[in-house]
Amino acid sequence: KRIVVRGIFHYGWTRFIRTLLENGIYEAEPVEINGVTVSPFEVVMKHIKRQAVEQWEDPYRLAEKLGFNPQCILSVEITGYKNGMGKRTVYHSQLPYPFFDGKPVTCCMEYGTYVGVACSISLQMLAHGEIPEKGAVTIEMTAVSPKKYLDEYAKRGARLIIQKFIKGASIMEDKPAIPPSTKEYRSWSLQP
Repeated sequence: KRIVVRGIFHYGWTRFIRTLLENGIYEAEPVEINGVTVSPFEVVMKHIKRQAVEQWEDPYRLAEKLGFNPQCILSVEITGYKNGMGKRTVYHSQLPYPFFDGKPVTCCMEYGTYVGVACSISLQMLAHGEIPEKGAVTIEMTAVSPKKYLDEYAKRGARLIIQKFIKGASIMEDKPAIPPSTKEYRSWSLQP
């Protein structure tokens, strides 16, 4: 089986991260400037934070001005074969807008709601003794029922959309939700 997790970021953000990566900023060794050792990464991050504070705009007002509500959708795609039949399932998780129950936010971090909500659910389950494993583990590697975990997500307003596709089906009821990155997906159709 193959599992792909997708989170989509604004193009400007991915271009920025790629620029940093291609220029080696994440691996750059500290350098000495005027007798002081500084980390190139820290210098860049401090500059970015200063610029962000100066140019920050409330995301809710920005959404109104642009005329749309932001969507924050995380997708997980599972592809494999069962009884010789190609199967592909895509799960889309969508959190409600406005983010943070409409409370003021200090930065535009709607994607962060996925991290925060998942962390909150995990910590609450841990506090109630529902996660028996000890040490650093991912929730997927615990004895926690995926249904229970997703039910907790739903209690917090998340919607889970499931699409199932089969390979080589003669009837195309729908196209895959996410544009295919390979020609292979052209032979997949939504499973009835």
